[in-house]
Amino acid sequence: MYGLVKASVDARAYLLIACSTFLAITGCGSESPETLLAQARQYEQAGDHRAAMIQLKNALQETPDNREARLSLANIHIVLGDGAAAEKEARRAAQLGAPAARTVPAIARAQLLQGQFQRALDELERSGMDDAGSLALRGEALLGLQQGALARQAYAKALERDPAHVDAMLGLARQDLLDGDLGGAARLAEDVLRTAPDNTSAWLLKGELAKANHQPAAALAAYDRVLAIAPKNLLARLQKAHLLMGNKDYAAARAELAKAAQVAPNNPGTLYVRGLLEAEQGQYKEALAAAQAALRVNPDHWPTVFLAGSMQLKLRSLPQAEEHLRRYVQALPGNADARRLLAAALTESSQAKEALKVLAPVLERDADAAAFAMAGKAALALKQHGQATAYLERAVALDPKLAEARRSLGLVRIANGQRERGFAELEAAERLDPGGESGLLLALTALRLQEFDKALSTVKTLESRNGAKPELLQVAGQAYLGKRQDAEARASFERAVRLAPAYFPAVASLAEMDRREHPAAARQRLTAYVTAYPKSVAAMNALANLAGAENRMDQVTYWLERARDAQPHAVPPVIQLSAQYLRTGQQRKALALIRNAQVAHSSDASLLDMLGQAQLAEGDTAGAIESYQKLASLMPDTPLAHLRVAAVHVVRQNDGAAESALKKVLQLQPDHLEAEVMLLQVLKRQGRGDQMQALLRQVQAQKNNAKAGYMMEGDWMAEQKRYPAALAAYEKAYQLGRTRDVVLRQHMVLAAQGNGAEGLRRVAAWQKEHPDDVSVRAYLAEAYTSARQYKPAIEHWQALLKNVQPSATILNNLAWAYHQEKDARALPTAEQAYKLDSKSGAVADTLGWILVEEGQVPRGIAVLKQAVAVAPSMREARYHLAYALKQSGDKPQARAQLQQLIAAHGDAAADQRIRALLGELN
Repeated sequence: MYGLVKASVDARAYLLIACSTFLAITGCGSESPETLLAQARQYEQAGDHRAAMIQLKNALQETPDNREARLSLANIHIVLGDGAAAEKEARRAAQLGAPAARTVPAIARAQLLQGQFQRALDELERSGMDDAGSLALRGEALLGLQQGALARQAYAKALERDPAHVDAMLGLARQDLLDGDLGGAARLAEDVLRTAPDNTSAWLLKGELAKANHQPAAALAAYDRVLAIAPKNLLARLQKAHLLMGNKDYAAARAELAKAAQVAPNNPGTLYVRGLLEAEQGQYKEALAAAQAALRVNPDHWPTVFLAGSMQLKLRSLPQAEEHLRRYVQALPGNADARRLLAAALTESSQAKEALKVLAPVLERDADAAAFAMAGKAALALKQHGQATAYLERAVALDPKLAEARRSLGLVRIANGQRERGFAELEAAERLDPGGESGLLLALTALRLQEFDKALSTVKTLESRNGAKPELLQVAGQAYLGKRQDAEARASFERAVRLAPAYFPAVASLAEMDRREHPAAARQRLTAYVTAYPKSVAAMNALANLAGAENRMDQVTYWLERARDAQPHAVPPVIQLSAQYLRTGQQRKALALIRNAQVAHSSDASLLDMLGQAQLAEGDTAGAIESYQKLASLMPDTPLAHLRVAAVHVVRQNDGAAESALKKVLQLQPDHLEAEVMLLQVLKRQGRGDQMQALLRQVQAQKNNAKAGYMMEGDWMAEQKRYPAALAAYEKAYQLGRTRDVVLRQHMVLAAQGNGAEGLRRVAAWQKEHPDDVSVRAYLAEAYTSARQYKPAIEHWQALLKNVQPSATILNNLAWAYHQEKDARALPTAEQAYKLDSKSGAVADTLGWILVEEGQVPRGIAVLKQAVAVAPSMREARYHLAYALKQSGDKPQARAQLQQLIAAHGDAAADQRIRALLGELN
């Protein structure tokens, strides 16, 4: 999407290398310093710069203040591409008295080689030199700063001083090439070659011209000509490698890079092109490693800075990507590609507002479709759907064939409720990008919108055109699940796994299907995957989730710790394991884990967020405030950061500070529901009812939050026992969204008014429309049981068992309902519940009481004693035990149980059953 690194790199990036290495430098040097200098000169003339360097260093060991040797060594460093070392030697020569006419050009060339164009320009201007050579160097610096008009003026002045000045002629030719005047550039190159047929810089320029004219064979011939003249010419090797890369001949390109490395292994240009080659082949980690190695040599080699930022973005290292790309934009503010990439990094790290600021200069030129597409994404992240639509429509108008813009525009239209127009844009994007991600996005969008047939037809079309792919089969499987065609879904997931055994989403889908009926099979499938792919964090997370669903907390921790060990330097496993430590009360472990991770990721927002949570759990609210304030300063335009600050202030009951932070959230996002809910709590605590009412009306007027606003009003009214007003608010909420939470609240309010039957009728009607909603069915079953309407309760408990894994709670409640209806199934059902959870006081109480009532008093007493031991404060269990003891003839023990009951529950003495039983015992 972002045009990170293409096979054909922007010509400027390569010309920056060329600009700083086109002059051939001669040197001096033998046993005495003079002899060593003469030998160095001979080696240099033969093209053996390494040998020349050795002799010059030998000479400087004898005479460290030999300015001629220093200057010659500087020039050799320039030829070998080591700008930093060259500048150091040239400045030392200047300190030793070498003439400025020789040292200033060497220093400027060294700075150009490092990409420090402004420093080179400043150095030349300070010198006051205006000879042809100095003016040509000034032109190179201006060209590097992308100030083409001024560069052209500098070259023209140089040619006024010396009409045959080769460097000025070639510099002017390079500027013509950048301006698109290929004919003018070619004429100047030919003029140079007529007088200097072996000028390597002219041949290199001919190679660039051939590339610009899409003549790769001619370009290759030009680079080969340079290498025939100068076999160790580094730039020719690099340009040839890049050309071969563009032709997809990666093996040959790698061979050329190996030869370049023999000449200059640590040259930033060599490392940079190696990084491009790795990136072109999708080896992003290796590309980043090459770029980082180049930047250690020359931190200001701007093409490499761009490459490093691009790769960090590909690898989702967003803070590092932002750092590199921001440096690049500051150095070369006119580069639109860099601005787009920086905007992408900012948008994906929740800084979309800053992304739009970065894009503004490009958008003002109103000619860059890709920039408008990126602006559309940023606006969409800010939920500015109207602005996003405008940006994306402009992108499509500028370039109707830009698939990325049409994809994003389709998603925005769908979000705005224009489903048909949105799908039309996605389909257009797919036609423009038949082998890319547009088709998959189209299928995924149809799946998300539950248009399962459309998703399946899209998959079928894509599969017939491009062949089966695991991603497409995964979409098909999910669509079949949506259509309740489980057999077809399983077949689709299994095809995906056969096609790509390492493709985890399909394995996870199969495991989820297994889990519904055979949890052990799901665990076995996932464990087998981890055995085959021991670094799969996703599979370990899935095993942790499975263990969590079974309430096996030790296994959750085990798998999350293994995930952390599999990727010890990654942040997400640390976040997940820290959250688990907090869930299990291991706050100190969480804090230690997070702080250890922060050593390598000091500015990672997610770690700061989790640190604040851990500090809160530990009771360190002051530390939590500090962490969240750092998060807010790191991400000032992100609502979540300020919301976290507000939440801690709420805990500390610092309402003024909480209100201030919440208003900042709402300033950034006026319809931020969580902030509105929290602000309502603050206002309620302060008794500011009028402002609460105003806030509720504001929320109710928001398109996305209106229903929630009425729910909040209903809750507030219910707390004040203003039940008619609460019911009216809930009914308005129901009109805006017929969801279970509204229906359940209506039942609670109606029950509080003494009209529970009407509440149950509404819940039952909703359940009838949504028969698969197990949570509402469980609620109904509980409600009917509490209302002592055991027949409908039995119906719902039985239906629940058909849809969920049998649990001790469900079986216990069903057993109780059976018993109340004198149903013979009560005892076996209670036994089944007890078998599942013999340590539950409620389960033991039900079984024990049923046993007593069915005449099995001795066993009933034993089970009831267990219930009381497990849950000594359970009133009903102790009463049942006292009754059973009385039945067995043990009146003293029965009386003792009742006395304990009355001592623990003062109101128990008023219970008619207890009073009657005490009377019998007395």
